[in-house]
Order: sequence, then structure tokens, then C-alpha cells
Amino acid sequence: MADSLRPLSPTPTSSSGSYACRINPTDLHLKRYALCIGNNIEVFPFDQAIKAGQVLALPLPALHTGLNVLIDRELLFDGAPTMDILSHYLNVRVQDVHNIQCMIGINGGAVDFTKRGIATLDAQVSFTSIPETAPVSMKLSAKDRLASAGIPIPIQAALGRLAATIQLTINYADPAKASNHVTVQNDFLQQPLFVLLDSALGAG
Repeated sequence: MADSLRPLSPTPTSSSGSYACRINPTDLHLKRYALCIGNNIEVFPFDQAIKAGQVLALPLPALHTGLNVLIDRELLFDGAPTMDILSHYLNVRVQDVHNIQCMIGINGGAVDFTKRGIATLDAQVSFTSIPETAPVSMKLSAKDRLASAGIPIPIQAALGRLAATIQLTINYADPAKASNHVTVQNDFLQQPLFVLLDSALGAG
């Protein structure tokens, strides 16, 4: 997300021999800057991370009447930007809301059905980020360890999060053993195919 050289509305600080520039309310990676007076431009390399609100002090040239500063910078992220991070920079407005079809699934391949004596796993997925969407039911077993379903969701939900609570009912092969219940969480936008770990079901 790189920008070209852009002005930062600097404030000269002649007493310290520097040129103070206040950074916008976002963390930035500054790559270079240019000092401009009229048609004269001098570019300087500058590889540094600057936090939001930080004041950057640059050397003040001897001739600085009418001086402007241009900055070549890009937004600074800690790792890959998520939709939650991007929402701080993007203002998404949706008109004439439409639903889109979203495929979600649960992978129970890591569950030891035989050792645990599980006949079936009944899963009910409730979407906490879009509570108006009806819950989705799925069933897993030793023979069918993968279940999926298509659900209609508002298009704006696909631009944010698809947080869900997965209520698991563990039905045992031994009819004398009462069913057990486990709850797990998942964001199906980040992980459309939720991998259910054996450890998530607790002690055998």
C-alpha cells in the first residue's frame, strides 16, 4: 500500500535546527523524503518506522523560506493486514444489500471416533457476527468426517468477519452413556473449513 511523495504540512523549528513534521494518525514506514523550495527538490533516503502521532525532526536547511516536505511512505502493519485492521482505513458503504452464497465446513479428520467411542458428532453453527442468519446443522461420524453447508450471508458480512459459535453434541456408541456438549469458536471468513482437533473434545 505504497504512496508517492506527499506533503505532511510541516512546522519549522529554527531554534533546534530541525524541521518538525507530525505524522498522521496511522503507523507508517517512511522510505524517503524530499525538501522542496519552489521548483528545487532534493531527495533524501530515509528507511524508518514512525508511530502514529509521532513528531519527526528533519535537518533544517540554511535556506528554508517557503520550504515544503514530501514523504514517500506506506502503511505499517505487523504481519499481513486482517479485515479488522483494514477497517480502520477503509470506509465501506453498501447500498441495495444483496446476499451471497458462502460455503463453510467442519473437518473432523483429527478426531479419534473409535478410541472415544463416538457414534456421531452433531454440530450447530450460530453466527455471532450476523445473528439474523439462521443456525446451520451438520453431522460428523467415523465414516463421514467432513461436513459442509452453503449459507446466504449479506454481502457486507463478507467484507468483515464471520464469527461463529459451534455447539457440538457428542453422541456415544454406548447407549448407556449420556451425550456430552462442547462449544468452540471460529471465524469462517478466515477459516472457511474449520479443523476440529481431538483435544477440543476434552478428556476422553
